[in-house]
Amino acid sequence: MPHAVGGIEIGRGRQHLVAQNRHDAMLTPCQLRIGLIEPVIDGVPHLAHVISSLEVTGGAVDLGGGLFQTGHPSGLDERWFATTLRSEIVEEITAQCPPDIDHADIRVRVMADAELDVCAIRVSGNSAGLRLDAVACWLYERCLVEELLASTR
Repeated sequence: MPHAVGGIEIGRGRQHLVAQNRHDAMLTPCQLRIGLIEPVIDGVPHLAHVISSLEVTGGAVDLGGGLFQTGHPSGLDERWFATTLRSEIVEEITAQCPPDIDHADIRVRVMADAELDVCAIRVSGNSAGLRLDAVACWLYERCLVEELLASTR
């Protein structure tokens, strides 16, 4: 999520800031991503093995359960979440949005990261508020169900 600020906890409660363009950040989002993919030094565990928690601490409103709201007065209102589903599956689910959920003028962008094996999903549109929430919640719920079903196969 652009402009989001995160906090990671490593080891025994040591908190570190993850942010773009902040002098007090330990890592940028790109550095965190690289650290999750490859060890910083050969023989050192992947960063994913030493992080005990990760949370969004700024730049986005936590709507609960992993769904976030972002927006800017001069831009579109957005909802974000991440999924372990392949992008093709998310796009198939998106195409099944039922007509009783008004999704006119709402756009879904699926950003796949093949190396981390996750997708970031952005739901945006000119129609802020309840319509955008309804589409984002429906899509997120469907993705969570599909992730659960995939884990049992």
